[in-house]
Amino acid sequence: MAVLDFKEIPEAHVANGLQDTFELFAREFLEFMGFKIISTPDRGADGGVDLIVEEHRHGIGGVTIVRWLVSCKHKAHSGSSVTPTVEQNIRDRLDTHNCDSFMGFYSTIPSSGLTTNLDGFKTNNNIDYLIYDKELIEGKLLRSAEGLELARRFFPKSFKEWERESPKPAKIFDGDLSLKCHVCNSEFLENEKHGIIVFWEGIDKAYKSTDRIEYIKWVCKGRCDQVMKNKITMLNPNVIDRWEDIPDVVIPTKYIQWVMSILNQQNKGVVYSDEAFDNLKTFMIRVFPHVSRHLTSDEKERIKLLRMTESYLYF
Repeated sequence: MAVLDFKEIPEAHVANGLQDTFELFAREFLEFMGFKIISTPDRGADGGVDLIVEEHRHGIGGVTIVRWLVSCKHKAHSGSSVTPTVEQNIRDRLDTHNCDSFMGFYSTIPSSGLTTNLDGFKTNNNIDYLIYDKELIEGKLLRSAEGLELARRFFPKSFKEWERESPKPAKIFDGDLSLKCHVCNSEFLENEKHGIIVFWEGIDKAYKSTDRIEYIKWVCKGRCDQVMKNKITMLNPNVIDRWEDIPDVVIPTKYIQWVMSILNQQNKGVVYSDEAFDNLKTFMIRVFPHVSRHLTSDEKERIKLLRMTESYLYF
């Protein structure tokens, strides 16, 4: 699903003072991609060229300079593709402006007819071409800090929404904190790997709670959970485990509920072994940068489900 809405960039054919924005965006994007800008956008008859850029290719034999003619077509507002009738006389335009290759910079996509024509130029005339369509542009922008800053400038509404739906850890501490599985050492905070935090509560001979948390561990679901369970019960068979999904705990609303339930239980007399209490503090600190943010849409739906099941009342 597309993240950036190219309709945020004003239409190119409406004379409101902002009609050059798409071409200016193209200039900034191509410079970000490493091209050298030779000619910049201006108003008036463009002779079939919006920008001219150079690509410096470094090889064993030295540097080869490729001169690209850039044609910008901003059709996001209509949603139509770029057709051969829109991109006419490409060979003549290349010759006129002393360019080697053609680049289309489009806010939609080229039509199949235009792609066929360009393939023919490449096969029959050895004229290279490159198309930056909306998907390729978006993909390049969202992969680096510099690209993200460019996206923020030209797509402020889309970028704000994307930031909320793709949260990054808050920069609260120096460096990145780690939370690794106590069995296999897999990192829970750097990927989508789902883990659980397990509380091991003491029980008496009648299987009643002793109101004492003996151990707290975080492990991967499945095999690692079973390995830890076997290890804990060998050390202390008089315990029972309760767990929470770590991806649920780091949902901001859920995290607050979870912490409050722990505090409420402590107020009622539940105590922690030194080891369990140290691990609890470690867990809370290390996940907090992932908690200090807005909720995503999926997390809002997940919170509704958690409230229905009241799974946060385990503690």
